[in-house]
This record gives sequence, C-alpha cells and structure tokens, in this order.
Amino acid sequence: MAKLVVDNSTPEALQRRIEAQIQVAFAKLASNMLEFLCGELEFELFGEMQEFVSIYEAAMRKSADRVGPDIRIPNLRRDDANEDEPTNAVLRGALRAVAALLNLQAEVPLDDRGGKKPTKREMKPYINALGELTSGLAAIQERKRTRTKVKKRNGR
Repeated sequence: MAKLVVDNSTPEALQRRIEAQIQVAFAKLASNMLEFLCGELEFELFGEMQEFVSIYEAAMRKSADRVGPDIRIPNLRRDDANEDEPTNAVLRGALRAVAALLNLQAEVPLDDRGGKKPTKREMKPYINALGELTSGLAAIQERKRTRTKVKKRNGR
C-alpha cells in the first residue's frame, strides 16, 4: 500500500485555508442570523459577531497577503458570468424565501386567518424564491456531475 503525501504548507495553500476559515465563520454567522429571524434559534448577536471578528483578526495576522484575506460574500444580484452564480442563486433564493414568509406573516398572521390558506398571489414571492433556490441547486448538481464525468474520462 502506498501513501500519498501532499505538501499543503505553501503560502498559497495557507492563504486558501485562511480564506476558507473566514468563509465558514461568515456562513455560520449569516446562517444563525437567518435562523434567528425565523424564530428557530436563540441568538446572541454581539457574541456571534465578536466570534467572527476574532476569527478574521487571527486570519489577518496569519495571512501572507498584506491586504489580508478575502471575504467572499454572496453576490445578491444575478450574474451568470460569475463562477459562484449557482451558490449565489441558492443563497438569494433562501434569503428571498425567508423574506417572503416574513412579509406574508406580517400582512396577516397565519394563525389569524381562520384556517384559510394564503392565496396564490400571496404565495407568489415565496414560490419564485424557491424556484431560484432550486435552479441554483440544480446548477450545482450539474457542475458536480460534469466534474465527475471529466475525472472518469481522465482516469482519476
């Protein structure tokens, strides 16, 4: 049995690792905020933000880049030329779905409708948001399938 050793200590690899840590911390913060807005999570805003800031400051000290590590934030405008568009579509769809449900609940609380369901017109923003989320997921899945086919073709 052979062992494959990968040298991941290059400055570029370290920078990518630092940026990935920041992305994960940012995603966790954003996710917790959304869950809090949906009423699903006890959330200590300042504590969560301080945790993110401390991770970012530690990354700044470790970074070889004088400017510091990049924080990749989702592009909330549709941009088909952006390589992250499928991921951005999922995030936009999720944010818009939450916003649509919050707006629906604000107009007439679901508990105050006397058992009536929201109309199709009222549900349209939510359905559109789910469509965007689904198209993003489909694009991610297609990208994954394409990469798998290429790897198989190349014998990996």
